[in-house]
Amino acid sequence: RLMQDLGAFSSFPVQSDFRKEEAAIRRVISSIDQLLPSDRDRKLKQQSSKILNYYTVDLLQQQFAFINWTVLFRESLGKSIPSDTTVVVHYPEILHQIQAIVNSTEPRIIHNSLLMLVVRDLALELFKSPPGMDKWSFCIQAAKGGFGEVLSGIYLNHFTPAQLENYRVKAEEMFVALKESVVEMIQQSSWPDSITKQKALSKASNLRPNVVAPSIFFNQTFLESMAAQVNIDGLDFVAGTWQMYRLFRRDF
Repeated sequence: RLMQDLGAFSSFPVQSDFRKEEAAIRRVISSIDQLLPSDRDRKLKQQSSKILNYYTVDLLQQQFAFINWTVLFRESLGKSIPSDTTVVVHYPEILHQIQAIVNSTEPRIIHNSLLMLVVRDLALELFKSPPGMDKWSFCIQAAKGGFGEVLSGIYLNHFTPAQLENYRVKAEEMFVALKESVVEMIQQSSWPDSITKQKALSKASNLRPNVVAPSIFFNQTFLESMAAQVNIDGLDFVAGTWQMYRLFRRDF
């Protein structure tokens, strides 16, 4: 039904062609879903220090030409970046696999599959509440996710500077107590060798708390500018939240 509403089959009056197109779109989406690395793959990458892979924009364009990287970065970041800018890519092998899918699939199928993926992910993010959670509660959580900075600013402004300072002191005291317990636990634990144990102790001992609320949350001009491009409709939760999500992902 979703595919029909998107107009993916408007040019197929014959039912058999309709089914073939649907099957092709489902295959592409299934192939893309299977590209996500498993927990095991993630851990192996982290252990082998291959989680961070450095590319310039030019190199990305050379190796993965199915994406216009210059346009993608400009639209995502809201500004143009030089072609020799270095970017970090997680799991570049996934890009190779996506490129293989794109090269072996008709452009029309790719286009309709991308539409399906966007609509599906939007539906999951804004409509599908997890088991046991009321719909209204889920909608509030989704809205808070999009308006996090604004809500944090509103929340912090309910406290006086003296109250915030008092909370900061208490939080730092809790952190110091926790750090001391971690150091003590490492000291009493068996370790493969003394060198790595000493490194762990040094790292734990040098941890420092940072529990001060960022000044940006008290910057009224910044907070107001964040949502300036969002037209809030009290009767349309999806439209307002989706607009904020788009701005959030572009600007942050």
